[in-house]
Amino acid sequence: MVIEGTTSTPGTQGQAVNAVRVAAAIVERLPREFLPETTELRQPYLHPYDLRGDVTRVEIKLLVRAFTEAELRGVRTP
Repeated sequence: MVIEGTTSTPGTQGQAVNAVRVAAAIVERLPREFLPETTELRQPYLHPYDLRGDVTRVEIKLLVRAFTEAELRGVRTP
């Protein structure tokens, strides 16, 4: 997943979109019941394992683990 942001200089309020802050908000909104640290054995999960970039562009890598199609349909990103 890639988030594209924009930059602006001080004094141009409301024009910047900080891709780092957007990425952090996305990761924070992942359902807690599907995080690896809250699952066990063969439960499905969403694992954000890499986040890199800067204010203008961030890439988030997520590992989606599910063992059935029904589980996969139930594991959705925000």
